[in-house]
Amino acid sequence: MALDDGETKHPDDTTIAISASAYGDMQAGRGKWADAERLYKQALEMYQKHLGPASPDVKKIRGELANVLVKEGKGKEAKQLLAEDKPASPPPEKEKQGRARPRRHSH
Repeated sequence: MALDDGETKHPDDTTIAISASAYGDMQAGRGKWADAERLYKQALEMYQKHLGPASPDVKKIRGELANVLVKEGKGKEAKQLLAEDKPASPPPEKEKQGRARPRRHSH
C-alpha cells in the first residue's frame, strides 16, 4: 500500500513523510526490509522536496534507509546514499609560488 501515489495532492506532505517514516520503522522492526525500503524512500523524497537536503530529518531518514539497504545486502547502494550526507571536500591548497625564505636565527 503506497501512502502517496504521486497523483493526489496532499495539503501537508511532511505529515505524509512522517507517517511513511514511522511505518517504515515498524516494517523494519518486523524484518520486512523491502517494505521498509519503499517507505523510507517515499519519506526521503518528500522530506527532501519540502525541507531541503541539509535538514536533520532528511539525514535521519537517509541513515534509516541505509541501514535497511545493508540488511538487504545492498551495501554499495547504502554507501552511496550515505555519501550524499558528507560535505564536498574543499579544493586542495595551491602551493605557494616561488621559494620559501630561509629562517634567520637570532643570536
